[in-house]
Amino acid sequence: MPKPRPPAPPDGHGEGRSIHIGLNRIDQGVYRGHLGDLAGAENDARAMRDLANEFGFSSRLIVNEEASRDVVRETLEATISRLIPGDALLVTFAGHGVTLRGIGIETDGWDEAWCLYDGVLLDDEFHELLATVPAGCEVTIVTDSCFAAGIIEDVGAGVRAPAARRTLSLNSVTERLAGVAGQLLSVAKTGESPESFVAEFMKRAGPAETFAVRAPESRSADIAIGRLIRSGKIPPGAAPTRGRRSPISARVLSLAAAGEGELAFEGSQHGFFTAALLEVVDRMEFSDFSYDDLMEDVGLLVSTQRPTIGTAGVNAREARRARPFENPGFGTTNAGIDQSLAADADQRPQR
Repeated sequence: MPKPRPPAPPDGHGEGRSIHIGLNRIDQGVYRGHLGDLAGAENDARAMRDLANEFGFSSRLIVNEEASRDVVRETLEATISRLIPGDALLVTFAGHGVTLRGIGIETDGWDEAWCLYDGVLLDDEFHELLATVPAGCEVTIVTDSCFAAGIIEDVGAGVRAPAARRTLSLNSVTERLAGVAGQLLSVAKTGESPESFVAEFMKRAGPAETFAVRAPESRSADIAIGRLIRSGKIPPGAAPTRGRRSPISARVLSLAAAGEGELAFEGSQHGFFTAALLEVVDRMEFSDFSYDDLMEDVGLLVSTQRPTIGTAGVNAREARRARPFENPGFGTTNAGIDQSLAADADQRPQR
């Protein structure tokens, strides 16, 4: 169905920039076989790029082998350096996530990280990058991986993910959905039948008899990856920051596929979280639909895990009441690939 759009703001407002990272594959030589291939992470990144383009963001797509630590960090740094107050930054990640004991400075003793092609991006590193975003900017982070909430939030991790729950059957997923579909706010607004909505969600996620997780294949693999990082065999090695984190001056909102101690599942085409988010966005009424509303519906659809919404920075809780993916420059800038970002990428050292 056609996607409704928010009204364009007046001229002179800020611009929207976005970066979309997705990895079905990682360097097995680096991770020593502890992470398997994924099916839908690259599709997630491309779909989120397409969504950002529709909202007028200037976007950059980074997938699989290109998504090295150097490329991702340099792209984030270059994009952040171009932001001015009033701008919006959207960063999405789909791939493996890991939870690590005693790597960085987390108060709960656990660190989370995105698994890039040749190394990890620790939550401490990502926080320090976000601390360089100018005050007055809006930042939205969308993470479809296991342990996703921890990349932003520094709260108690709670119960760690059980090693036994590594797959879900098709029957168990459809049974969960049947019990919640009638509660969906977006279904009530569109008049669509709950059964139709659930069918579209499952179609987007992709057919599968079992659904896999976006995490190491066992809890012992988590531990092994942590040892490889501490020994410097998986970059960055030792945590880059010690002591107190730098303050974040921007307003940061985190949409996460799962809590800090939870697994995130995927179908054959998309992660459950991304599939649900896209289905709800397709049906949003922008005049009265907020990020809290979005995540309430996503959480009902993705009953296999616990999607979370978190905040950081200045007056960040206000962002939860904002219209999702609102671009301050929508209607005043060209949608699609930002040629200046492409130029920045061309100047990077080739690997």
